[in-house]
Amino acid sequence: MRAATNHLAGPIGGHSRLLKIMAALLGCVVTAVGCTEDEPDSDRNDDDRQTVRIQGNKPTFRQASTVRAATTEEDSPAGITAADLNGDGALDLVTANFASHDVSVMLGDGKGRFTPGTVFQVGDKPNGVVAADLNGDGLLDLATSNLNSDDVSVLAGDGAGGFAAPKNFPAGDGAIRIIAVDLNGDNILDLVTPLYNAASVAVLFGDGKGNFAKPAVFAADKGALRVIALDLTGDGTLDLATANIDADTVSLLTGDGKGGFSAPRNFKAGDTASGLATADLTGDGRTDLITSNYDVDTMSLLTGDGKGGFSEPRTLSGAGRAPGDLVVADYNMDGNADLSTTAVESEEAAILTNDGQGNFSESVTVATGPAPPGIVAADFDSDGRTDIATANSLGGTISVLLNTTAPPAQNRAAARAARALITQEGADELTVVDTSTRQIVTTTSTGLRPVAVTLSPNGRRAYVTNEGTNDVTVLDVGINTMQPTNVASFAGTAVTKVRVGDRPNGLAITPDGRRVYVANEFSNSVSVIDTAKNNVITTVPVGTRPIGVAVAANGTRVYVTNNVTSSLSVIDTKTNQVLATVPTDSRPSGVAVAPDSGRVYVANISGNTVTVIDTATNQVLDTVAVGERPYDLAVSPDGRRVYVTEWGSDAVAVLETENNSVSGSIKVGSRPYRVAFTSDGATAFVTNWASDDVTMIDVGDSRVIDTIKVGDRPNGVVLTRVK
Repeated sequence: MRAATNHLAGPIGGHSRLLKIMAALLGCVVTAVGCTEDEPDSDRNDDDRQTVRIQGNKPTFRQASTVRAATTEEDSPAGITAADLNGDGALDLVTANFASHDVSVMLGDGKGRFTPGTVFQVGDKPNGVVAADLNGDGLLDLATSNLNSDDVSVLAGDGAGGFAAPKNFPAGDGAIRIIAVDLNGDNILDLVTPLYNAASVAVLFGDGKGNFAKPAVFAADKGALRVIALDLTGDGTLDLATANIDADTVSLLTGDGKGGFSAPRNFKAGDTASGLATADLTGDGRTDLITSNYDVDTMSLLTGDGKGGFSEPRTLSGAGRAPGDLVVADYNMDGNADLSTTAVESEEAAILTNDGQGNFSESVTVATGPAPPGIVAADFDSDGRTDIATANSLGGTISVLLNTTAPPAQNRAAARAARALITQEGADELTVVDTSTRQIVTTTSTGLRPVAVTLSPNGRRAYVTNEGTNDVTVLDVGINTMQPTNVASFAGTAVTKVRVGDRPNGLAITPDGRRVYVANEFSNSVSVIDTAKNNVITTVPVGTRPIGVAVAANGTRVYVTNNVTSSLSVIDTKTNQVLATVPTDSRPSGVAVAPDSGRVYVANISGNTVTVIDTATNQVLDTVAVGERPYDLAVSPDGRRVYVTEWGSDAVAVLETENNSVSGSIKVGSRPYRVAFTSDGATAFVTNWASDDVTMIDVGDSRVIDTIKVGDRPNGVVLTRVK
């Protein structure tokens, strides 16, 4: 099915090496009209490859459906991404169709089923596609990289799964894949595409209104094919890395945080490096690189030193015949980063599980449609497992592969596991921890000095306050939760950033998921964000230096602590007006509401107390003495206990709500900041700011289960619902 891969072949159809490289990407002979099938190579290179037999939970998948993506079988779907395009809480799929110059949108029902593709025209020979809010209206748009027309197409979304006619912006010679990420620190998403024919990367800076500047071009290496954006040097700014199929290398371009990049440092990878992904694959807390290698049926692991250096490649077998795109996800629910790639010639997806130390199992393969170049990983049927979808270039379809893996035998409770999302104030990142394995799943960049984090009720989106950039990062956490590949910049995709007031701190979301309330500490206000459009609809004046925010379970009231004026503002969610101001003890910070909405609890950092307030009367019922400098608190889901972090005591106070008395104290790490319970109330997580770790507490007997090292200055924490 693949022509000989001489990637340096001469001009074909007026475009240097273009059609030959597309043969490698699409698994077919590419002509001016599309793909035709060819005989497979018989002289595959069997070099020294490494696989390790490891004990572990073997993943299982079933091919749930084959969905018509393109209009005809010859339309050649290539790149694929996933996002909730119509706001129904279910993930949808999008393919870039190389031969028909369009994209196909397939709407999902949250049960693993998708509608046939609806087609929208783009530029000439699109190969990559990304979904992100590119015009600042809070709705997801699409962008494609177009090989023949050397440009990118931007299609404005209507929030219902429809898209406007494309606006095309010049990119450069051989624009082949695309990502969206803020590279110059202006809180506006930019577009990045590798330029295959120019051995470089083009950065198109956005204006936040759906327009993009002329490309800034930075050198990479021959045959730049894939690009990712991540902090690979440990300096807190985003860098770029490319996989270069003609040079057999990976290029690292160090970012300056202002949109500029250094000359490339090239690291040896595998022969014909075609796919690229990043994750901590060896368990040392540093980001590694992994490539899929098209001609030799392997993958190459380059271990990182955390400072921008990478090892000589280690070859992994089991990638299938002619591996294309590559993604990282935890497929067997053991908390480790596993690998998956499309195999274009053997027409399958290959999955290799990881023991957490960089040792990989023999591959598990699942049949796909013909010649699949593109792959995306996400939970398509809402069962908590990571599934796979592939774009099949011959036949014009996608294959949906649903994960049926049983929980790990050594820990059947893993099926009820949650994920803890933790802000790293010192690293400008959000870290995701698997609560069953107690391992870091992934990290993703946020704005500067991320503080607090909350989740939408359906668990699809996370909202992070960044006090250094005065905004809220909105993350779609249902997509590629291990790895940014062809999505914007996450563990999922960075949907947008919402500008709020000066030095945002605490935030909370309403039970219906429609509004997010953000305390702006230096603006003495609360910003109200409409989550459908991701914009601020109003600003509510409150007291001086608001910090904490909590929403009542019935959704009628929002409670905001005012640190300097030592009071609590009560906001009506219907009118967004302050109904009452309740005095507290000295310097209130954290606030929490009981599950029945009958009581509010306020931590007073200078008073060393917790104020208990009756929500019906807005009167203080009690003031309870706790330890030194209490900062945050949380009420258990059954309403029986309040956990209070004591910044000055390195402890958590346990307050019994029945009689408002302290029943005990639990020693945790240094400078405990915030606390959250799992949805079943069995476990609590405490971020320890000074010791760079998280304490995991068994709520039943008030004992520390584990201490998990997570990063630099952990602050906010929120947990997904227990499965």
